[in-house]
Amino acid sequence: MRNLLKNRKGATRNFRKEHIAPFLYDGAIATTVLGEGRLITVLILDKNKHREIHDLALIHRSVPSGDVKSQWAMSPENHRVFLHLIFERPIEFEIVIPFNVADEGNLVDNILRSQAVYLQAGQPGDRVSTTFDEPKVIVEVPQGGFEVKWQKIWLKALTKNARMRGLNRQRAKEAALKAIELIRSFQKGPVWKI
Repeated sequence: MRNLLKNRKGATRNFRKEHIAPFLYDGAIATTVLGEGRLITVLILDKNKHREIHDLALIHRSVPSGDVKSQWAMSPENHRVFLHLIFERPIEFEIVIPFNVADEGNLVDNILRSQAVYLQAGQPGDRVSTTFDEPKVIVEVPQGGFEVKWQKIWLKALTKNARMRGLNRQRAKEAALKAIELIRSFQKGPVWKI
């Protein structure tokens, strides 16, 4: 089975179902060693379904870096966005991490703003706080132009949620903008204007 996705230029692409890697849990880590103190999102992926994440994290303990390509894509109806990662070295594999725009947009925004994400292998029930010493791999995720489209997608999704809660169009957009501003106040780095 394949899933149809649009990349940031509007072209469609199919991804194999076995590459889809929903995360079990998320968190964030901020250190001065990486990301200049910015919060970097941590995604815990199911090690039973995607063992290669665990293997890669172990390899990275002795091999300092590798090669990975990243690309953002979205579903045709813009309800979900996907981070497609193609690892080329030291081991080859690919995963596609889905995000629900309305519910998990803060994670996408933080990945875009920090231009990085930690991946950790885990199992249901694992949390970043209780598995802090587990091996993780940090992946650089250059923006590549998707951040411009992302601003509109996220604002539209949050505005729609506010409208569903009974706010008129103008107040819903104002509420969505305030929510984005509040979420970003917890992050360090440049503030984008919408």
